Amino acid sequence: SESEDYSGSENSGSDSESESESEDGRKRRKRRERRKREERERERRKREKRRKREKEDEKRKKKRRREKEEKRKKKRRDKEKGKVGAVTNSWGKYGIIREIDMWNKRPEFTAWLAEIKQVNLESLPNWEEKKMFKQYM
Repeated sequence: SESEDYSGSENSGSDSESESESEDGRKRRKRRERRKREERERERRKREKRRKREKEDEKRKKKRRREKEEKRKKKRRDKEKGKVGAVTNSWGKYGIIREIDMWNKRPEFTAWLAEIKQVNLESLPNWEEKKMFKQYM
């Protein structure tokens, strides 16, 4: 019976030993699983962060592109407006009279004023000069 007791205690000893081993294994496994889980979480956050950054970059690029396009359109509109000056949108015998025409035909216009209208160009106010130019055209 002593041998039984001894072997019984031996068994119980090995049982507790295997129990602690399995407990250690379980702890190790849990630790490993936790590390993996944390690593996956980190990767997921990294991906989200990158996606968010890319999205913001895309937004910024779109905005910049839109602003450039607006600027280009505005420039084009202003350019069109520039063609249409103060004398403008009046019909002469040769179509629409533009500010540029006034400067291109300056010498002829001055001669016409002096010969036909007998008026000195320098003595005319701006608005009257434009009115006369319409007549000339």
